[in-house]
Amino acid sequence: KYYSTNLQLIENINLFDILKSFNKQLTVIEPFAGDCDLLNIFKNELCKSKEIIKSINVYDITKINYSYLTTINPNILINENYDTLINNIFFDNDQYFIITNPPYTAKNKLNQSTKIKYKSLLTTDIQDLYQIFIKQLINNYQIITGGCIIIPSNFMFGKQSKKIRNDFLNKYNIKCLNIFEKQTFDYTTQS
Repeated sequence: KYYSTNLQLIENINLFDILKSFNKQLTVIEPFAGDCDLLNIFKNELCKSKEIIKSINVYDITKINYSYLTTINPNILINENYDTLINNIFFDNDQYFIITNPPYTAKNKLNQSTKIKYKSLLTTDIQDLYQIFIKQLINNYQIITGGCIIIPSNFMFGKQSKKIRNDFLNKYNIKCLNIFEKQTFDYTTQS
């Protein structure tokens, strides 16, 4: 397990108002979909946003549980067995809105096969798997309109995250930051 499924604390986010505020059609991307937990939480908000959402692109490195997604939006692009930490997900000049809970595990906690797989991406300024994805957001800032991203608080406050945090903040404005003061997620490890 590289991620958390305890997502109850984000259920009160009004995604519809956020999407509507951009005044343009957006392609919603969930790059680490798995069982589509986040899309399921925002299902009602996404259904209300059909005139705003051009399509929903869903990716995961494993099989995706997407049976209900066509009720949200008929324009669904499903990409299973697709590693979005390595492969590109931004293919054209659409305006993208990201909804995701990227994998997070500190690089010193990764098993050997995962270290080998992501070796070229685990640079000195990357301390965790989720930071690989943050780097993709930084590199594609021209076409990413916004997002709802669940990441560890060390991104905002950790000394070792300073460079990637500053790079991110030079491209994006954070409009809302929820900090979960009580333990929300179990310690994440690989399984």
